[in-house]
Amino acid sequence: MRKTIVPGALVAAALASSMACVFPLMFSEDPWWGRPAGVFHRIVPFQPGGSVLFENEAGDVEIRGWERAEVEIVAEPGWGRLSGPGFGSWGGGRSSAPDVEVDKMENLLKIKTRTSGRSDIVRPVLYALDVPRSIRIQDLSLKSGDLAISDLFGGIKADVEDGNVRIVNFSGSIDLLAGRGRVDVELLDERAEDEVSLTLKNGDLTVYLQPETSVRIEATASNGRITSEFDLGQPLPARKAAAVLGKPGGAVLSLTVFRGDIYLKKTR
Repeated sequence: MRKTIVPGALVAAALASSMACVFPLMFSEDPWWGRPAGVFHRIVPFQPGGSVLFENEAGDVEIRGWERAEVEIVAEPGWGRLSGPGFGSWGGGRSSAPDVEVDKMENLLKIKTRTSGRSDIVRPVLYALDVPRSIRIQDLSLKSGDLAISDLFGGIKADVEDGNVRIVNFSGSIDLLAGRGRVDVELLDERAEDEVSLTLKNGDLTVYLQPETSVRIEATASNGRITSEFDLGQPLPARKAAAVLGKPGGAVLSLTVFRGDIYLKKTR
């Protein structure tokens, strides 16, 4: 059964220290008319088990799981990567809300930032999405900005070109392609059918696994090194590693970093 609690204090502290630039988002329960004029806000009824497609050219994005059968979308104009507390502090004084396209088709929800179409004009938009805990995040595309995902189980397929990625308290399959930044992923209660593929071009990758996990690991750090708190049955650090942890037939974990290091750590 999947966990719905937040990660342990030690893991959270480690992630927080390494991901200081990933912003904490804070919202009240105020209705939409109590929000600033420059904030886009919408609640869409949505059953667990559905899929969400998301596209944003620039700006930080946080996706959080909750118990409601609905998706809440909050978007605000921003001016680049966040660095302090309070989501409402980076509006830059702009009065107009972002132009956000929201389309629902049965068990599929599409969220997209409409752009001007001009390559010389990029207006970052900061997002916070609350979604059912059981969900698939599909085809998430973010060109520039940090991505934080927490408290979900299901699936994630994401492409982040420039920005840090943090995924915590997650169970399921992941297909992540990251360009430049730091990636931290915490995997819980992995099943035999789960497949996790994490590819990072430039930056460090840290994966947190439960001590009793059962996974098959294949890791490559082409121009870096692999270190592990688990016994991989070979001398470390190394540039390549392959091992089976726990019982055979577990989830598949494929890790690739072209320029940077790979760290395998135990959840506390």
